[in-house]
This record gives sequence, structure tokens and C-alpha cells, in this order.
Amino acid sequence: MHMTKNLHANLPRFMGVYRKPTDSLEARQDLQEMKERHNLHLEKTDDGRKYLSPASHTLSKEEKESMFECLNNIKVPSRFSSNIKRIINVQEKKFLNLKSHDCHVLMTQLLHDALRGILPPYVRLATMKLCAFLNAGAKLAVT
Repeated sequence: MHMTKNLHANLPRFMGVYRKPTDSLEARQDLQEMKERHNLHLEKTDDGRKYLSPASHTLSKEEKESMFECLNNIKVPSRFSSNIKRIINVQEKKFLNLKSHDCHVLMTQLLHDALRGILPPYVRLATMKLCAFLNAGAKLAVT
């Protein structure tokens, strides 16, 4: 469960759900030097400033709202997890007071449903496979 909590702490940040995404200027410059992923190269504006176009795994404002609204409207059986509405803040779009079990339930059961339809298929598939892997690992640990 602790690995799941660590992944839950990093995956939303990676997708830009809260804080700044982990994508940096130096990483984009490295991509440009290696001549890879041309859609992620630095762009210069008319006034000479550098612009980082959002990566495909970064959620837009509307996608974040959609994800948090979906999580806010999810109903789970009693004693399955804590009340989901209490551990998310829809206005600020962040998770609050997450225990290890809450992170585990979010990563293994709820996150792939919340992300359905808002990410490109290859990013969504990778996230769903990660959630399925964590869910399978949890079932193996119980037996």
C-alpha cells in the first residue's frame, strides 16, 4: 500500500493536477538537442520569450474539473473507503488528508474511471495498466 501512496503522490503532479507539472525548461532543451519529440520543443513568442507547449499527459483546466467532478460524484459501498467527498477539494482541485488506504482505493479502483475520456488513448491506457498492476499486486498480497 505504501508504494501505491507514493505513486499517488507523484502521478497527479506528473499530470499537472496540482502544483506545477514536472516538465521543465531543461528537459525540453534536452529533447531539442536530441532531436526527439518535436511537438515538445521550445517555442518562441513574438516578444522573444520561450513557451512550453503542454505535454499530452498534462491535464487542462477543463479536464481537471471533469476529473474532480467525477470523483466528487462517485458513490462507493459503505466501509469500502472513506467518504470520497471529504478527501477532495473540488474548488482548489486537490486531495486532502489522504490515508494509505484512500490512496490505494483511488489508484486501484477510481482513478481510471475518473480519467476515462479526458486523456489521449495512449496516456489513458498506460495509466489504466498501472492501476490494474497495482490492483493485481494488492490481490496477490492478500492471499
